[in-house]
Amino acid sequence: MNKETSRGFTLIEILGVFAISGLILSVVISGIQKSKDKKVDLTIKSQLAEIQLDVSEYDIAPGVVDFTAAFTAKGVSGKLNNIASQLGVVAGEYEYVATPEEYVVVFPLNKVDTFYCIDSTGASSEVTGLLNIT
Repeated sequence: MNKETSRGFTLIEILGVFAISGLILSVVISGIQKSKDKKVDLTIKSQLAEIQLDVSEYDIAPGVVDFTAAFTAKGVSGKLNNIASQLGVVAGEYEYVATPEEYVVVFPLNKVDTFYCIDSTGASSEVTGLLNIT
């Protein structure tokens, strides 16, 4: 008996290769998306730290700080709008309140219900949960 040998792949082998390739691809794409999210979060943190530094350096007189005036003079509202538009954050998802004595800025990060906050004490931190700063 002369048995002819097959030189091709079976359907099961081809489907197995596609399934394994799909799994590997999904892991890679997931990792890339996480990296992009971290980059956006770092951009937000960096730009808010810049705003915090700008506002802290604003004195209306030696040793006298008026945060309402500082926010106006440094164009903080416009800077926050620019950050939001660059990163696709909808107006109303971030908030800030400035009084002559103190201020707070709350900006959403990519994680669900996670925000980055800066305030007039110089503190900055990630906060999780629903926030109401009014």
